Amino acid sequence: MDTDVMVMRSGHPTLSVAQGVLVWCGPERFRWPSETGLWSWHPVCDPEGAAVRLAVQLDKDPVLQLRRDFPRWTILRFADTDRFCAAPATVDLLGAPAVEAGTPDGLAALLRAVETPS
Repeated sequence: MDTDVMVMRSGHPTLSVAQGVLVWCGPERFRWPSETGLWSWHPVCDPEGAAVRLAVQLDKDPVLQLRRDFPRWTILRFADTDRFCAAPATVDLLGAPAVEAGTPDGLAALLRAVETPS
């Protein structure tokens, strides 16, 4: 997983660990958005524990799984729904349609079909 370090929020480092996932490193705690939209917290004295918790969360996130499997697409989930969509994000996909599905597996199947036309 690639990370970019930025300095923000009163001089404390902020890590971009995945598209749309920022981890704030405060003086006492790491903080990142949970899968429920609330915050997950972990003490900075245990960075390995924070990394494990974050990795488990990211592995369960269907949007992040789709973004990892289809990096040439912008993958989004419609707020408060079970619908997913994808739009071309690279020049080599110019002219490809945006697609939408009701499940992550359904969206993955549509993206594979678009990427490998018959």
